[in-house]
Amino acid sequence: MKKYLAIPFLYFPLVFASLAQSRADLNVNLIPKELITNANAVVRSQEFITEVADIDNVIYKRKTAITILNSNGAEYAPMIVHYDKSIAVKNLSGNLYDKSGTLVYKIPESKFRDYSNIQGFSLFEDNRVKYFNPAYSTYPFTIEFEYEVKYKNSFYFLDWIPQRNGDLSVEKSIYTFICDEDYPVRIKEYNFSGEKKESKDKGSNVYKWEISNLKSFKEQRYLPQDEKFLPIVKIAPVKFEYEGIKGSFSTWEEYGKWTYENLLKGRESLPMTTIIKINGLVRDLKTPKEKAKKIYEYVQSKTRYVSIQKGIGGIQPMTAEEVDRLSYGDCKALSFYTQSLLKAVGIESHYTELFAGPIRDISPDFPSFQGNHAILCVPFEKDTVWLECTSQTNPFGYLGSFTDNRKVILCTKQGGIVATTRSYSPLESSQIRKAFFLLDAEGNLEGNVTTQFQGIQYDNRDRIVSLSGRDRTEEILKLYPINNLDIKKYEISQDKQGIPVMTEELNFYSSNYGAKSSNRIFLYINPVNQFHNFLKDLGARKNPIFIPRGYLDEDLLEYTLPENYKIEHLPKDVNLKNEFGEFSCKTTLEGDKLIYQRKMLLNEGTFPPESYQKLREYYLKIALADQQKLVLIKN
Repeated sequence: MKKYLAIPFLYFPLVFASLAQSRADLNVNLIPKELITNANAVVRSQEFITEVADIDNVIYKRKTAITILNSNGAEYAPMIVHYDKSIAVKNLSGNLYDKSGTLVYKIPESKFRDYSNIQGFSLFEDNRVKYFNPAYSTYPFTIEFEYEVKYKNSFYFLDWIPQRNGDLSVEKSIYTFICDEDYPVRIKEYNFSGEKKESKDKGSNVYKWEISNLKSFKEQRYLPQDEKFLPIVKIAPVKFEYEGIKGSFSTWEEYGKWTYENLLKGRESLPMTTIIKINGLVRDLKTPKEKAKKIYEYVQSKTRYVSIQKGIGGIQPMTAEEVDRLSYGDCKALSFYTQSLLKAVGIESHYTELFAGPIRDISPDFPSFQGNHAILCVPFEKDTVWLECTSQTNPFGYLGSFTDNRKVILCTKQGGIVATTRSYSPLESSQIRKAFFLLDAEGNLEGNVTTQFQGIQYDNRDRIVSLSGRDRTEEILKLYPINNLDIKKYEISQDKQGIPVMTEELNFYSSNYGAKSSNRIFLYINPVNQFHNFLKDLGARKNPIFIPRGYLDEDLLEYTLPENYKIEHLPKDVNLKNEFGEFSCKTTLEGDKLIYQRKMLLNEGTFPPESYQKLREYYLKIALADQQKLVLIKN
């Protein structure tokens, strides 16, 4: 589940209320005790109203009062309202109350900071933000905000998610959706057990959802997608208007066709010089896949990613000609540009929308605008390749954890198609390491370590490739927290063919790695891959365990031991196996060589909540096995 981060504190001069006004209903003592347990903040009341006044006029009204219980809940105090040229903000105001419900100060709209929502890598972004964060830290306190925004578009409606995070409890939340009785909508409820009402009022349909007393829950690891356990209501239009373009859809096929016809079609034209250049680039290549790879690498070398919110409401890509001329674009633009280049050499591909980040599927049974990212799907006769066109370093066909293994929508000429992006099995996502260590009589350790990262574990070292100098050294020290580590040599190389492999070569020296005491040396047998994924004991779990990706780690460590020392204590062999995977480690002596072998296979999948304790104990046993020590004694 995604946590929503607050922008850093900004301080504003405020006029404190000269006459104390009270809101007795906001007194902290009135919050039911069960809503305070494990909570950092409590939503006292929420009123969300969505009114479709016309096909090009949608009004959202929001009023929220939230009690911030402690400093850990401070992230819920800011008010952030996004807007742009098609979204108008009205009636923005707020109040801050102390723990008794007494008004501390009022917050008029003039106290909200208004600034451009431009990130460091953005251009042409007309998105803006009205923002306020109270300079108040006498906990608990209650912050209340109210505002109205008017959208000129009805292409999508904002979801109602009354409880977004586990440390947030909800006393009461109400969502009202109003539309003309002749305006059809589609409604999807997830995990909703509250009260729903439908009525008619002066020619309008009124849908109302109310939920109360949602307790906070412990933020456990491996939570499933939000739609699997949080109460959510989604509403999608059948007929809509978006930036003057009218349309309708009730199936993914219709959605994809509308996107193709209105956002993509006719924008793929390229200069003749570029078409000639691209065809010349692939002239001597035999297969469509080889040609696609060459074009993808051309795009990587020519363009760079820049976040651009322009075009039709920010959802239409720049034209291919613009990207070709400017050599930059956002995810939409670069994906569409690559598609246009492929089309110029006769290769079909499909513009693809998805939700990127933590794994979150496009809902197959609820067609609506759900994406936040665009990639490209290239189908071949015996294979389908997915291209992340914003990356200048990704291997051809490689999707990392940002976009892998999730349902997406392909926007084709024939219509939308739901598909699933590339995933890597645990055996494909491997980390294979071989190391040779020389231990001397003073406990100093010299090592040569070679590690290959494959599949999704290719990401493990992706960041370090672009680093150099001190930045790279600092990152290596984080990856290998071996005491007194002195890096003698570090090299990293990439094999981008097939399932990509990154190979790391590390040569190091660690003084006093082994603790020497009298005539003994004590050292951890496994200095390079210790498991630290501890799970907290949080009591009974209600939600399924979702392990999104599995992997395989194999380590073979060979020690040359110092002369005149023998083994006094050898780490125990460990063998574990259950539904979550397998773990084994063993230590053997072969002549003057000590061989340590370790294997860990983690399975991906969804597991029942009652098996959480078993997983926790499994992880603990692995961590303990990795902490075992070797003891040498002098002859």
